[in-house]
Amino acid sequence: MHKTYLFPTILLLACYCPLSAQSLPGRAGCTLSPSEGRHQALRADIAAESDKTLYANPAFTEWVARHDTLLRRHTAIVYAGLSGADSEGDFIPYEGRGSTDYRVGAYGEYSTPRSGTLSGCIQYAQGKHRGIGWSTTRLPELYFPYVSTDSCGGDFKFDSYYAEGNYGLTLGEWTLGVKGSFYGEQAYRLTDPRALNNTTWLRFGTGATRQVGSHLLMLDLGYGRNKQHMQLRYWRPGQQDRFFVCYGFGLYDTRQSGVSFGKSRMYYIDEFNGCLQYLSPRQGKLRLHLSADYDYDHMETEESDIYNLYESRSHTVSPLLRLTYEPLQAWRFELMGTGRFQFRKGYENIIEEYLIDKENNIYDFRTIDTRQNYSRDVSRLTGSLRATRRQGRVQVSLQGGVTADTYEECYASAGYRIKLQTLTPYVAAAFDWQGRRDAVSLSLLYGRQTVGTHQYDVEMQNQQIAHLDFQHAFAPYAFRCADLDRLSVDVTWQHQFSRMAVGLNAKAYLADGHRSDDVVYKGTIGFPSTAPMPSAQSDTHRERWAGLTAFVTF
Repeated sequence: MHKTYLFPTILLLACYCPLSAQSLPGRAGCTLSPSEGRHQALRADIAAESDKTLYANPAFTEWVARHDTLLRRHTAIVYAGLSGADSEGDFIPYEGRGSTDYRVGAYGEYSTPRSGTLSGCIQYAQGKHRGIGWSTTRLPELYFPYVSTDSCGGDFKFDSYYAEGNYGLTLGEWTLGVKGSFYGEQAYRLTDPRALNNTTWLRFGTGATRQVGSHLLMLDLGYGRNKQHMQLRYWRPGQQDRFFVCYGFGLYDTRQSGVSFGKSRMYYIDEFNGCLQYLSPRQGKLRLHLSADYDYDHMETEESDIYNLYESRSHTVSPLLRLTYEPLQAWRFELMGTGRFQFRKGYENIIEEYLIDKENNIYDFRTIDTRQNYSRDVSRLTGSLRATRRQGRVQVSLQGGVTADTYEECYASAGYRIKLQTLTPYVAAAFDWQGRRDAVSLSLLYGRQTVGTHQYDVEMQNQQIAHLDFQHAFAPYAFRCADLDRLSVDVTWQHQFSRMAVGLNAKAYLADGHRSDDVVYKGTIGFPSTAPMPSAQSDTHRERWAGLTAFVTF
């Protein structure tokens, strides 16, 4: 569904890939579910990661139009696709047990010698996320741990819309670009208590490239504004329930989490980002791509009666290094290192209610103190090496690498801590064949995830009331503490006509394994739910996802 379910995953891959006949099918890869997001993250394709970073700069599309015209056989794609996922055993309650979705979209660009390059993409998608429990907040990773929830859960249906426009212009040695995008989603649940979520994300960006001899320097800056309105209410007259306002590790605000007819909440995120990149001369046998990206997010909440009870600040740094060496025309060797480091701190604002008009009995609120207890650090490091051999119409490549993930959550005042590390070495092989009219591409990847250091120090201090630590702290920890065999398959067929090409792309992802034997919940689960719940004991971990897309390129 969503973004790394971080939000950038809602951006169409179509907006990032080079306009060659071979790469256009990858433009149908918009992530709409957590399982699809994990499939995308596992693939770690060297060329795709590098291209995605380059095309995030709105000036780069124009630069490619001026310097790589021989690659531009096709400049537009229209596609339709469907995908589905399900799971057995462990799962994260706020992600659900499975999904189905359908999507249609298009990407195109138009260049003129003097007026620059105009490009854009659109997508509409609809689907269902099944068995979501203990969160009625969409894209919960963006706002975590400050989610709102009821105790029933259920299936969410959604409609999402995405549109992006990009314009670039060359002025001497400079190439300048601007872009804007809009994402909107309406999600709803048709079982009591009824949920309705409206999410929007508006983004603007500007970029520049500067040719210095044969070297290329790139800089882009952007701003985004995210809003989400979450509303819960009962359809049946007179029925009430308890709605929880959570702030990490299963803790919830007892004053705001009372029994009522419904609950309403707003989320706001202001995002600022910048990226600096360098490309070495393309004529040499050895080429270098360097990138350093920084993103800052400030999230605020608004209850129906109090503004900004909780907020968070997140800093994300994403470096990239890619070395390409072509000693001979038929051989190419690539080395890549990527990283993503996110540091989040959460703040609890202490609000005082005071009387401002005694005669009319009017009250207001003011912030008298702020506590910083919650922190969440997530990092991923990936290193990979690929060798590619071209022989006539056939290209074969072999890639190997390793990914190291670290996850850590803390709540300072209570001494709660969750920490774990996983290591995933992998091997991948790809085969591409280009005939006179037909082309076939096949890639296979196998990875073995093993759990390293893992620590779960969460014991509720106040045992007089029930908590949500199993749902919001232990269940995500147990899901990540699994030794897994992970497999990814990607197959594409394309047939060329005189002025267009048609094709099919099929993808599949499988994760199969078992939770670590020592990861067992020993407490009492608070607030049993009608929604699916993972086991307190060690359990299997099986996840499947598959997608099929038909496309036409022009």
